[in-house]
Amino acid sequence: RDEIRDWSSDVCSSDLGSEVSCMDAGPSAPNEVSASQDEPLQISLSWAAPTGTAGYIVFRAEQEDAEPAEIGRTINTEFVDTGLGPATTFWYTLIGANADGESCPSIPVMGTTSDASE
Repeated sequence: RDEIRDWSSDVCSSDLGSEVSCMDAGPSAPNEVSASQDEPLQISLSWAAPTGTAGYIVFRAEQEDAEPAEIGRTINTEFVDTGLGPATTFWYTLIGANADGESCPSIPVMGTTSDASE
């Protein structure tokens, strides 16, 4: 089933036109999300695992108010976004998933790469 995510609310709309609370459809949203820049052209993400979450979908946006795009999936509570441009800011959002569905999006976090010459 395809869902249209409203990144600004706790309600997900299915392609059938019904609205479902994200909290009823799957696990709780990942929390304590942090972004750090450990290497010049990459950003490392980490987060706390809500109970019952089987995996995570990682999203990135290049502007704070832009619709994020999926950049990866993982079963771990960390993800490294590599191959990024120098001195660039990104906004990351996560969704938890399990057999019951997907969570609402996490609170976005910002990460900035360093200048490649540093």
